Amino acid sequence: MADLREFERGGVAPPLPHYTVDNLLAAEAQALLRQEAATWAEAALAGPSGGARTVIGIRGAAGLGKSTTLLEAVLPLLRAGLRVTFFVPRLNLGDELAGKAIANLEAVAEAERRDSDPLEIWEPPPPLPPVGVLRGREAVDVAGAAVCGRTALVNALQRKGLSVYRNLCERFAVQDGSPVALLCPMAHRCAHYQQSNDARPGLFFAPHAYLTTPAPSGQRKPDAVIIDESWWQVAIKERSINLEDWLADRVWLGDAPVDEDDVTLGLARAWLVRRAGLVHQLMLAGTAPADWPAHGLTADDCRRAARLEGESAAPAIDPAMADSDIGAVLEAHTPTPASRLAGLWRALAVEIETARSALHSVTLGKAGPTDARRTVIAWFKRSDLRGVPAEAPVLLLDASMDPEIVRLWFPTIRIVRLDVERKALVVGLTDRALGQSSLVELADKNGGSNAGRTFARNNRLALANLFEVVSATAGPTLLATYKAILPTLRDHPDTADTVARAISKNPTIAKISPLGHLGGLRGSDDYRDYAAVIVAGRLQPTVLAVENLARALFFDAVMPLAFLGANRLPKVERQRRMRDGSESVALVEAHPAPRIQAVLEQCRERELEQVVDRLRLIHRIRPALVIVASSVVLDITYDAVLPWSDLVPSRAVSALVRGGVLPANAGLRATAFPDLWTSAEAAKKDGQRAGQLGDNPLWKLIQRALSPNCGTAKPLAMDATYRRDGVRGLPSAAKVLADLTDDEIKAALEGLHGDAIKGLRVVRAVAAEAVPEDVSDATAAGHGTGSLAIDGVVVLFPDAIPGAANTDAGCNYGPRPQLIIAAA
Repeated sequence: MADLREFERGGVAPPLPHYTVDNLLAAEAQALLRQEAATWAEAALAGPSGGARTVIGIRGAAGLGKSTTLLEAVLPLLRAGLRVTFFVPRLNLGDELAGKAIANLEAVAEAERRDSDPLEIWEPPPPLPPVGVLRGREAVDVAGAAVCGRTALVNALQRKGLSVYRNLCERFAVQDGSPVALLCPMAHRCAHYQQSNDARPGLFFAPHAYLTTPAPSGQRKPDAVIIDESWWQVAIKERSINLEDWLADRVWLGDAPVDEDDVTLGLARAWLVRRAGLVHQLMLAGTAPADWPAHGLTADDCRRAARLEGESAAPAIDPAMADSDIGAVLEAHTPTPASRLAGLWRALAVEIETARSALHSVTLGKAGPTDARRTVIAWFKRSDLRGVPAEAPVLLLDASMDPEIVRLWFPTIRIVRLDVERKALVVGLTDRALGQSSLVELADKNGGSNAGRTFARNNRLALANLFEVVSATAGPTLLATYKAILPTLRDHPDTADTVARAISKNPTIAKISPLGHLGGLRGSDDYRDYAAVIVAGRLQPTVLAVENLARALFFDAVMPLAFLGANRLPKVERQRRMRDGSESVALVEAHPAPRIQAVLEQCRERELEQVVDRLRLIHRIRPALVIVASSVVLDITYDAVLPWSDLVPSRAVSALVRGGVLPANAGLRATAFPDLWTSAEAAKKDGQRAGQLGDNPLWKLIQRALSPNCGTAKPLAMDATYRRDGVRGLPSAAKVLADLTDDEIKAALEGLHGDAIKGLRVVRAVAAEAVPEDVSDATAAGHGTGSLAIDGVVVLFPDAIPGAANTDAGCNYGPRPQLIIAAA
């Protein structure tokens, strides 16, 4: 690992930016998007051509208008009587898009009626094509009732590992030599059964889970397919079986022979046990799968074993049976591991045929709690997308699309990148990844310590204060962090009040939860009107977890993967893409194998970018404030990077946003905010040591973010002077939030003092004019001594009052201008 200080001294050149970008204008990106959508639609209208099907991938940030553009492109397909399936991450997103599609169809129909020739004979318009959402049996109808009336049996079948559709919905049997359909008695009024046999054209939205599920035989296959957002993880399958089950006798096979034409092979159950034992010995010896045939186990043997394992007897159930009869049969049925055993044999056949030097998709290891560890065999695979017809044109929409991963399913895909600059002031973290252990208090048995728990509590308190300050100044703010700490942030006495104040600062953020967890916000459109987002932490899978994902994705790849075999990833240098072209290098954990690293970045970097894009940063009038509280390098242009200590609000800033006013008097600060300062002396020393508002980096960044085009900083606070009723001497001074009215400032000050105040003067935002040549020396002198002349009255500021703490009162950002002030 290179020392970062070396290239700072000129000894070593820094790495190039990890992510490069060639940005398009938003209008250019949208034009390309419409063009590609039209190409996909034309391929669907043309039908199967016998050649390579059309597969187009659109990689562009959320908020570009991809879904809306596609709904427009779908219209000619629906008019032509085609069926289009739109796969979405979540069902509520399907409901939202279905509503948009219906509104779009109605608007087009109304426009056509308006444009029709009034002299022509009027004919009723054709009915609108159906638009629907495909739901599972667990869904409820508009009246709140379950779609499936046999929910208890559905659950029982799933617990037994049996097919629900075949045993409960529809099964074909042979009676008197003719095929007969055995149907559920409620099929005629079951929405799910009707959905499974829907042959209509139209636009239908389905969750990603339906991608790997073949459509029911009675349902019309889609003529064109759209797949939205990150979908490939639903196709990752991980299975495992205890070693004792693998080596056990298959008693459920009885006396069935291996092969009726070859009696020398003997009984299937004995043959399978011998083969399973051989596999175990070969795995223990580390023998390469390519050499397994020489030891007596071929790929054909594995496929035959899979077929034998799958022949276990199923319970005698058919959909037409009474619920009580089905329940009795299920109660007496003993599940077997037959399906898992068959799956493992199929995985071993692939391992032998790929002839790699070591097992990739199959592992032998320990699993379970520490006091009950068991030896297990696990296998991983990439499922086919059985819900997508092989000939249907496909349009993939994914802001985090990785070409090498997507091509595992769609080898002929053509990927189009639509990179558009996000309208945001982006701040990154330089000195810590802010991992989960930095925020979660671990028990001693889990590796925790008193020092670690104190560290986590302090970080959570700092995060809550950051959330409050940004919410109070920038506007509605989304805080996205680990799911495990959200309840603690909301409920722990250290942070509950701070978080509650942050939520209440702006009523608009109370309509939806401003607290979200990483990995749980993909596809959400709820935060498009938010002003800021704080992304605290990163989703960092373990080395084992990310390598297992790679095992599944590349289970049949001829080129072997290079597994790390360690618990920690090494760190490498990664340079951020800075807006001003400066160099900013971070140390980031990375896997040395490129394909496994690509999987890691899909789980870590791309998920954080998805959170950032919940604010829809492309078509915004005012740039948003984006705080990435992690040193992970994202594919985004950064404006500034700070250490955690600079990102945490100062006590003065926290006090100001909490009360709206910040008195210059140290004793009054300590009395008003005892949780921030334990004494007047502590408040005074804190001001001398840390400076005040103008010295706080976070305060300056928020000012910059709120300014037009993130340019010259907009003041967030103003200086005020006032007198307490009945108290003589110099006026008191305070900082006040810029958005407060005089009445609100007066009320806040009176609340601090406990008595009335008078003579409140607030230095509000003003327009600057050049100093006239005939300004008197006295006035000019006043400008140089920490005071400003307003309407002929000299106003003293805190740093001009003897004994007051330095508050940078002359201005909120930068040096005090030598100007005459006129009302704006």
